Amino acid sequence: MSGTPVCQQCGAPWRPDLTGACHFCHAVAPPADAPSGITSGRGVVDADALARLLISQTADGRAPLDGLAAMLQQAAGDRVSSQSAGGRVHEVSVELDDWRYEARLVADDVEADAVHRVRGVVLKRQALAFDEWIAVVSAHLAEHATTHRHLYDALVTLGR
Repeated sequence: MSGTPVCQQCGAPWRPDLTGACHFCHAVAPPADAPSGITSGRGVVDADALARLLISQTADGRAPLDGLAAMLQQAAGDRVSSQSAGGRVHEVSVELDDWRYEARLVADDVEADAVHRVRGVVLKRQALAFDEWIAVVSAHLAEHATTHRHLYDALVTLGR
């Protein structure tokens, strides 16, 4: 017997989408030992699955922000801005509530930070490792999607 978890509904290998449902049959039927998020009547995005999806867009070592910026803009629209030079994105920022998440390419490495502003006053600026930045942005996007249906719909379509 293999240790591969399977969907309790269709029996396919367990590969959840951003909503925590089976990628194949779309039923919320995780294996008993699979970690699962909150499920309820309102749409919930799995922040960990979103983070994995965003990280997959950074695979190009020479242009790690290109795919990430495109995917974030596809999902969050005008909440995302990016700057490019030489056909390569060198800065991307995401604004959610009173937080601004910035990532920039510096000498072929990515520097990232989170800035908390209220009424134009910076209360906190925190440097983050790039993978931590992606996790924080994913968590905030997932939280924001619970109250903004258009963002929820855009995020869910990214995973398909």
